[in-house]
Amino acid sequence: MKNELAIGEKIRLIRIFKGFSQESISFCLGISQQAYHKIEKGQTALTNERLESIAEILEVKVVEIESVNSLAFPMDREKTKECRVDAIEEKLIKLEELVDSITKRLEIAS
Repeated sequence: MKNELAIGEKIRLIRIFKGFSQESISFCLGISQQAYHKIEKGQTALTNERLESIAEILEVKVVEIESVNSLAFPMDREKTKECRVDAIEEKLIKLEELVDSITKRLEIAS
């Protein structure tokens, strides 16, 4: 019998590998850190929609999460650090665009 990791454990491995905290992922999902912790521990049912959201935040495909094997999981932390910085910069740009859009809407409405 194959010793398969649970989906929550796979998510946790990717999250740690990419250098994200539970707090940052939970913030992006709009849930508490405790609720996110329960996802990783397998104490909360994981919907396909939630899994897709987590994959998007971690910048991987759902199939990549599903195929994680702890023994074969890569640990190139320098590359991951660079990817994480790039991802944060991209998210900041998107947030700035969102703030600009909201500001313009508020100016038009007033």
